[in-house]
Amino acid sequence: MHSTLPEKFDSKIYTIFDSFRNYDINYCHWKSNSHLDKSFESISDFDLLIDSKDTEKFLTLMHDFKFKRKFSSANYVYPGFDDFLGFDEFSGKIYHFHVHYKLIIGKKNQKNFRIPVEKLILDTAISHDKFPIRVILPELEFIFLILRALLKFGLDLKNIKKMIVKRKKFPPNILEEFEYLRKLINKDLFYSYCNNMFSDLLWIFKVLSSKSPQAVPLYWLVAARYRLVKSLRKYRIFGGKQFNTQRRIRILSSRYNMGWLNNGGISIGFIGVDGSGKTTTIDLIKRWLNSKLSVKSFYMGLPKGNLTWEFYRFFFRLFKKLGISFLSEKFNILKNIYSAKIKYKTFLASEMAKNQGNVVLLDRYPLQELWALSDEPTDGPLIKDNAYWQSIERKYYKKIKPADYIFVLMTEHEDAVNRKSEHKSEYKQIAIRQKGREISKLVKSKRNYLIPINNSGNREKVLIEIKRKIWSILN
Repeated sequence: MHSTLPEKFDSKIYTIFDSFRNYDINYCHWKSNSHLDKSFESISDFDLLIDSKDTEKFLTLMHDFKFKRKFSSANYVYPGFDDFLGFDEFSGKIYHFHVHYKLIIGKKNQKNFRIPVEKLILDTAISHDKFPIRVILPELEFIFLILRALLKFGLDLKNIKKMIVKRKKFPPNILEEFEYLRKLINKDLFYSYCNNMFSDLLWIFKVLSSKSPQAVPLYWLVAARYRLVKSLRKYRIFGGKQFNTQRRIRILSSRYNMGWLNNGGISIGFIGVDGSGKTTTIDLIKRWLNSKLSVKSFYMGLPKGNLTWEFYRFFFRLFKKLGISFLSEKFNILKNIYSAKIKYKTFLASEMAKNQGNVVLLDRYPLQELWALSDEPTDGPLIKDNAYWQSIERKYYKKIKPADYIFVLMTEHEDAVNRKSEHKSEYKQIAIRQKGREISKLVKSKRNYLIPINNSGNREKVLIEIKRKIWSILN
């Protein structure tokens, strides 16, 4: 039996694996068990083999623990595979269950061999000595590690470059797994399984169980891989033209790799006073989601750094300083019109990204309900004294529809001022107070897409609350 779960791991993931037994689900974690600590920390995924007879019970378990099915682009889609994401509301971690109902192995974008030994692996699975999870027998895991390593090995240009530059025939994680399993296996039992499953390849297993694959001559690895592929031909899923077509589709799809949930993409805007931590929050949320789902962020404030906008701003400031008001006003109009146009284009790009399946995060969203609350709009239209150009600027802003959800970061005035040194000026404090009043009015309107967040206090707790809210709206 496993020992007590280390304190750094969360109780929810412990409870889930405990429930596999309660639901009477036959399963095991079938590969990369040397890295299970990363899986329990939600850094890496769990590769679970589920008895196909227990599929319905497993899906019930996923539903009861509020896991959400993840969908992926073609490069990750294979028969007998499934993906689920689960959220721990106390730690804010997202756990990824990469589920296998059939054992399919092969090179990246070329997983083309189904090895029909699922029953053997499940019947011989054991409890891990540290974590609350059933795992594949080390001897069987080592067999599959050798198969996976050789199938991924090749003399293509990418691998040749690695061997020349890094002097590595295999990636570090593969070499670590070899060392980990070599210490665990009983060689007599290992050879027995090898002989029963792949008697014609026993010589390969004997060599790679005795020495590191890094120490084996290159010509031997090439010959071993050739013999392995030949031996596994009877387990192929696709052959000939069909295999080549599938491979090309997956390679093409991998260039635009995507991962999303049932409803596809979603747009989430963030608004708040200066110093509320919008940009920092978005960066942290993006990193939190990025390893599990496709995420893109867009900045919808002033387009600083844009050459055209900076050109207009330079001459606006220059003529204002020189006291030539006629020209400074003209360049100010050009600057503001151009800014509105860029924001609208950014909005269109964000909508496209959402429709592709991304979780879209938007900083300084120019929400019409917010900039309409004041004569000094927040992230909204700025032209006042010229009706013609004002109408053009506002047309751009009115085309920017609300995001699916808007997170309103409610920050105490003192907190916003203290977070940045430049906020100490009287001018900036007045601006922060004004924007704070506008945001309070907006929240009182109780629009159904608004999600107010008390952003003062412990930043870590605030971030977990934001994660909870985001997870609740992802479907």
